[in-house]
Amino acid sequence: MSKQIWYNYLDKKESEEFNEYNSYIADFEEDLNEISLEGSDTYDWDYFLIDIISFMIPFLIICLGLSLLTFTIFQFSEQLKTISLRLIFKSTFLAYFIFFIKDIASCIWFILIKKDYQLEDIRVFHKTINPSISDFWVHPNPDSWINFFLEDINILFILFTITILILVKNTTKHNIFTLSKYLYFSIVLGLILYETLMMYILL
Repeated sequence: MSKQIWYNYLDKKESEEFNEYNSYIADFEEDLNEISLEGSDTYDWDYFLIDIISFMIPFLIICLGLSLLTFTIFQFSEQLKTISLRLIFKSTFLAYFIFFIKDIASCIWFILIKKDYQLEDIRVFHKTINPSISDFWVHPNPDSWINFFLEDINILFILFTITILILVKNTTKHNIFTLSKYLYFSIVLGLILYETLMMYILL
């Protein structure tokens, strides 16, 4: 993989993230304007339904994909194969809401505090509240595949994995060492598959 491909991938990823937050903020400001209109007693539920569906489908696909992968990995353990797919999905679904902390904080900051912002402002804000391993260390070879994954191993991702572990552990009472070993193997494998897929989609 050439250095130019790596940089193109990062540029496209950051541009999509910037457009995504612009969309969030624009939708939020539009909702606020509708609420503030006096005498307005109508609400366009069709658009609301479309927004919910477009938000929930990718969300559910990621949760279901990771749950299926984790459930499959658990089948290789006599102790963990009794854990149901339903429990894994429920734990993953609840834990995934941790990622929205960054979105909520970004919307509040760039709507109420810093209304005049650029892409670089969003980057700095995200690195401040949610630093990743790549902020502290990167592979000496900039073309190395490991740099793709270090960027997404951040505080929220770590909290996400810990939350899944706690939710499953508190329900099943399985050995924490065995559960951690198989769970983190499936999460790392899932991250590798996800990043590989996203890399080739964005390139």
